[in-house]
Amino acid sequence: IFKDPCGVVALNVREKFALPEDLANATMEELKACRGRGYRPGVVQLEKLQELARTTIGAKSARRQNLAFEKRQLITELRLIEAHIDELDKQVNEILATSRTGQILCSMPAIGPIHAAMIIGTIGNIRNFEKASKLRGYFGWAPKRTQTGTSKDSSCLLYTSDAADDLTRV
Repeated sequence: IFKDPCGVVALNVREKFALPEDLANATMEELKACRGRGYRPGVVQLEKLQELARTTIGAKSARRQNLAFEKRQLITELRLIEAHIDELDKQVNEILATSRTGQILCSMPAIGPIHAAMIIGTIGNIRNFEKASKLRGYFGWAPKRTQTGTSKDSSCLLYTSDAADDLTRV
């Protein structure tokens, strides 16, 4: 019935009708009200949901009310966490928009706000690295290749103590 069991409508239904018998005995208008302004799930799907609630085994003990209470509490916590994540995303985007380093990183096609924030959080400041090659080496983005003709040929990721020293100098 619900593609995402933690979607807004699914949570509305699960919060309002915590027990299967509550859902089975609900009116169609009560179920439609859980959809908010949308039209999904449709009436046929809501009727199927009620039928599933009627035929479920469910909890048949005295713990039912405790389970319903716990379910409502967990849904409330989930919504609070989602609100916190949204607020943090807004703050990260605002900080990146005012940071020169953040703007540069976000201008790269493969780097979004979360990746840019993680990079900045890891390196502190781009000025911690003398050259771009030191930054690439610190992250392992550029392999170092040693070649002396035919006798020596090796490649490795460049992570030297120089990059770590650059971080500790600041």
